Amino acid sequence: MTKVPEDCWNTENLDRRFDRCQMSLIDPFSDAGFDWIYLTRASLDEYLTGQPYAAPNAPNNVHLSPYLKLMVAISKKMNITPDHQPKKEELIAVLKEKWTGPDKLSENLVNSMATLLREPDSQRGSASRNKRRN
Repeated sequence: MTKVPEDCWNTENLDRRFDRCQMSLIDPFSDAGFDWIYLTRASLDEYLTGQPYAAPNAPNNVHLSPYLKLMVAISKKMNITPDHQPKKEELIAVLKEKWTGPDKLSENLVNSMATLLREPDSQRGSASRNKRRN
């Protein structure tokens, strides 16, 4: 697979790109020499993060609100685990950056989302103290 630069997607030739999933890797804006367009699961998930009303990407067809979809996607993207807890401020910045809903996230909501993405010990600041003791 070949990663295509972002500027190659700016075209008026949408039919070939999006109906037929083809474009030329040599000359992306021509109508000659077609290659198939593929995408990775990771790039699709990242794109869907910014689409709050896209179909759910959850096991067992569980409904996730646009907020929960964003939180799950950010948890995956930032590789959040019990041992890897990003700072709340970092989570807030990423939540605001990735949200593309019709309304801006309120400060109260984005703070709550960042809090819920972290372990309870991390919220109290005791996770780093516990690691130092071990």
